[in-house]
Amino acid sequence: MIHDKEHVLVMEVIDTQGRKALSSPHRVYSYKQGLDRCGDNLNILGASSMCWIPDRNDMCSLARYFNNGAEYSLEGTDSAGPVCPTPQATGWTKMTFQGVGDYPKETVSNLMDVRLSSYNVQIVTMRMQNLSETWDNAQRPGPAFCTVPKDLGELEYFERTHTLYSPADRADFYVIWNHRRTREGTADYRGALNWHEGEIRFKKDVVLQGAVPIPLAYMRCPVDLERRWGNVIVATEADNHTKVGLIRQPKPATYFEGRLRPGGYIAQMPTLLGYEAFLTPADSDYAYASYTQDQYSTITVGLGRDGQAIKAGTVLKYRFAYATIADPQGGTEVLEDTVKCFNLGGGSNGYGIQMKVGEPVDTIFFFTAAAKANEALFTLGPRATMIDLPLRVQGLEDNGCAAVYSSRRPWYRFVSVAKDTAYFQEAIESTNTIWAGNLFVCDNKSVKLSVVIDGQAPGAAPFIEVHNLTDKPITSTLRAPEHAPLYGGTTGEVTVSAGSTVRLIIAGKQLKAP
Repeated sequence: MIHDKEHVLVMEVIDTQGRKALSSPHRVYSYKQGLDRCGDNLNILGASSMCWIPDRNDMCSLARYFNNGAEYSLEGTDSAGPVCPTPQATGWTKMTFQGVGDYPKETVSNLMDVRLSSYNVQIVTMRMQNLSETWDNAQRPGPAFCTVPKDLGELEYFERTHTLYSPADRADFYVIWNHRRTREGTADYRGALNWHEGEIRFKKDVVLQGAVPIPLAYMRCPVDLERRWGNVIVATEADNHTKVGLIRQPKPATYFEGRLRPGGYIAQMPTLLGYEAFLTPADSDYAYASYTQDQYSTITVGLGRDGQAIKAGTVLKYRFAYATIADPQGGTEVLEDTVKCFNLGGGSNGYGIQMKVGEPVDTIFFFTAAAKANEALFTLGPRATMIDLPLRVQGLEDNGCAAVYSSRRPWYRFVSVAKDTAYFQEAIESTNTIWAGNLFVCDNKSVKLSVVIDGQAPGAAPFIEVHNLTDKPITSTLRAPEHAPLYGGTTGEVTVSAGSTVRLIIAGKQLKAP
């Protein structure tokens, strides 16, 4: 099997009498980093290192959990993270308005739409338009134990869409799970980064209230003053100074608030395994409030200002990164380096870029390029990164053979396309020249393609399968883009009857019948 994303395969057989039989479904997936649901309470759980319960209206995870916990805890595959004190983060869905208070009092319905589940990047959108039953200790004891909540009608004051982009970290679950060698499987693990984007559309005029009227993230960190866990809060302020809060005693409670610098961060640190941080991009305006007492330190981060009037129809857009940093020592070195590396402060100096085919579009978090004639060619690095660099190439077709070929990995690796954009990751610790595009393109867009190159018997020629999914015969021309490694400029004509597949051998620069 050659595949770029998760599929459920079903075989359909029609006999000469026209009778039909269907097989039971078979899943084809990569558990190295895929997005999967657990069979007991249907929560997200697995190698994506995130956990939430979508059918109980849980918000998607802000962060990946720490994969370096083997030093301090015994973990099972159903533990949803290390069993020792670690920071936690929760997405927030309520707001505070003058004359209304916290809205809604009930729970926001978070409808999950998985846009992409692949072995590199996961993309999940949460749509918030309705109210649903809330939890209480007597009737609905939390999402893991309660039933599916009832829909109570539309949200009155706003509706919201939130999208999570979760690139793979460097934990290797083939080694961790297949061989039960956790330390070996996390030898290259340095932490993880998630990217979040969203927009809020207001349905009525409102006046915001509070230090953080529209909270997006709620961060909680365990505090143990004897062990010096969670006793430091670091925030880069909007006026370009860095505020450091040091917790010296559990009481009295400490509280401070402020606004974060675009291209900055706020973090609680350290713990046994590291710390989490909210990272702000260049075009942002975030408020925060921190409260610490007894065993936990909390930070709320979000949008808006106290007394700010917002008219009905206004749309607020936001984006931010959330980091899981495997640095038990704490300090700001990794934070500062991450902000620079992923160009969160703007610009494109985080790593070297040389475009050869196509155009650069954006460099904040993702390196985003626009393809020219179904291909892009560029060189990135050298630059050390916490995770393999997330990339997006726009202007490609989801025709079955979008692929990447790089100097670091000189073979064709098939990748996923969501709409017209391919999502994947590449290491750039050393200079990496990357070709990304559709390995073959057909001038009839109804045609789907499968290309098989590697994994065959020794000496077997690579081939392409052309699938006609329509009810009419198709005669069409196939071509490989000019700069595609090995096959650039290959062309051929093919005729495929309705509902059929034709196989062609790739021979030199031509496509031939086998």
